[in-house]
Amino acid sequence: MSEYVDFIRRRALRLLPAYVFWSILSIAAFKPHVFGSPAELARTILHGRADAQFYYIPLVFELYVLWPVFQPLARASARSGAAAMAIAIAGFAASVSWWHFTAWRPFLQGTEFSIVVWLLYVCLGIAIGPRLASLQSLAARNAVIAALTLLTVIAAYFMYENFVGRAAQSSFQPPGVLFAAMIFQIPSTAYITCAIITASLLAFRYAHALGPLFITLGRHAYGIFLVHLLVLRLGVQRVLPPTSLTTASTTAVVATVVLAWVTCIATSCALVAAASRLPALRPLVSHRW
Repeated sequence: MSEYVDFIRRRALRLLPAYVFWSILSIAAFKPHVFGSPAELARTILHGRADAQFYYIPLVFELYVLWPVFQPLARASARSGAAAMAIAIAGFAASVSWWHFTAWRPFLQGTEFSIVVWLLYVCLGIAIGPRLASLQSLAARNAVIAALTLLTVIAAYFMYENFVGRAAQSSFQPPGVLFAAMIFQIPSTAYITCAIITASLLAFRYAHALGPLFITLGRHAYGIFLVHLLVLRLGVQRVLPPTSLTTASTTAVVATVVLAWVTCIATSCALVAAASRLPALRPLVSHRW
C-alpha cells in the first residue's frame, strides 16, 4: 500500500504543477471571466475545463486512484489470451454503450464519469500490454504492416466522413478538438487503435532510426500536450484562413487541417524542447526532470 501511495505522490509532484500552470494561462487567454470567482476557478482546474485537452489529466489521476480495481484484470490478462480478449471486448462495449447512454442522460457526463467512457482504452492497454513483446515478431512481416497501414487509412477516412456529417452546418477552422470531438465514435476508435499498433510495429522494426525519436518525444510529450492548443489557437489558427465544411472542397479542408496540425506540433515541439533546456522551466514542460 505504501508503494501505491508513494506512486500517487510522485506522479502528482511531477504532473500537477505544469498542469495547473498551463491551465491558468489558458484560462487567462480564453476564459478570463473565471478569475472573478475563486470557486469557479478551482472547479475549472479540478475538472480540466481550462481548454479542450486538459480533461485528460483529471482522467489520468482518476485511473491512478482506481488502479487497484483494474489490477485483477491486468493479472488475468497476463495469464490468459482469452481473458485479455474478453477484457478488451468488454471495455469496448462499456465505452460505446456509456457514450450513447449519456447522450440522453447529460447529468452523467461529469468528469467523475469520464473513466467509464475511456474503459475501452484502459482495457485495450490491459489486454495488449503483456503482449507487446510478442508483437515484435510481427514487425518483420511486410504484409502485416501493409495491412495495418491500409486499415489505418480506411479508418481515418471514415472518421473524417463521420466528423463532416456531424459538423456540416458549422464553420470549420483549424480545430483544437478535431479528434477529441469524435474520439468515442467507432471510426475514431478503429483509427486510433490501428495507428497505435502500426506505430508500435514500425518502432520495433526500425528501432535504431525511430527509437531515439520516440524517446525524445516521450520526454517532451507531456509539455507538447499541455501547450499545443495554445499554439494552435493563439498562433496557427490566426494565420490560416477559416475553411467552411459546407462550401470548401474536401481537398481544401484536409489540406488546411494537415497544415494546421503539422505547423502546430512542429512549433510546440520546438518551444518545449527549448524550454526544457532551462532548469527553471523544465518542470513546466516535461514529466521527467
